[in-house]
Amino acid sequence: MGRRRLLAAVTAVVILVGGAAGAWWLTRRDTTTATRDPAPQVTGDGTQVGPDGGTVQVGDVEMQIPPGAVAYGSLITVLPVAAIGEHDGELFGQPVGVEHDQPLREPVTVRWKVPQLSPRQRAAAVLTRWDPDLRMWRVSDVRLSVDGDTLVASLRDFSFWDWAASASQWTGELLGKRVDAPACSGKPLPSWVRGVVDPDEDLSAAALRVCFEPDRDEIVTARVANNRTFTQRLQLKPDHAAWAWTWAGREEFGPKAVIYRTAHDVFDSDKSFLLPPLAEVAVGIGRPDSPDR
Repeated sequence: MGRRRLLAAVTAVVILVGGAAGAWWLTRRDTTTATRDPAPQVTGDGTQVGPDGGTVQVGDVEMQIPPGAVAYGSLITVLPVAAIGEHDGELFGQPVGVEHDQPLREPVTVRWKVPQLSPRQRAAAVLTRWDPDLRMWRVSDVRLSVDGDTLVASLRDFSFWDWAASASQWTGELLGKRVDAPACSGKPLPSWVRGVVDPDEDLSAAALRVCFEPDRDEIVTARVANNRTFTQRLQLKPDHAAWAWTWAGREEFGPKAVIYRTAHDVFDSDKSFLLPPLAEVAVGIGRPDSPDR
């Protein structure tokens, strides 16, 4: 996903549980910089499908339109779109596009054959949708499932959709497009922490790489490395929670460092914190003020 990006690309959740619930935070989108993502390129006239439904094969992509998905008296056009491949350290598939003048009544199933991806890459792949106004692929909350060597999505709203996955973590680190995991002390966490969820525990190529360690006053330190070439943002939930403290990483100088110091001043709050590309930060998470929080 482009070298100069809008914030975020994948939703990654980290949970600390104390009592019945706990503090949790996740990556969100924001808009601070320009983007140059590879735009979908339509290569032909497409295939029309009516209310009876049907199956359309475009390259390595199969789209299954169930009967009744297309409104009576209407047609949709499944567009042939060129495959993208690798772009700035990320892997893209072959986008699918549908033109329709009325909403689809039922979701259609899209199946991408991806034998070229490793099992880890398939597990880390995300579903993206082209935003023509921002000219970028935006990560969707729609679930992308894995069926053997195939990625599967159930979709109702279209312009263009595709998958994106990380290139090799090891190669990415050599090329400066991925980062190593943060290092924590390994000491036991405070007794109020029942457990943690670590997005890169079994997947070093995860968008966030995280570890946890205890701090004074029963605070938990979460060290977070942004394992992508675009900016992400941490947001603390629930609404009553606030960071105990934040650390923006080692001090750096130059134009890029000035930009991100300014961005921290503008976008950070007591429950939101920026992660610059390929950088490590840390935040403190305090004990919930009651067992049910």
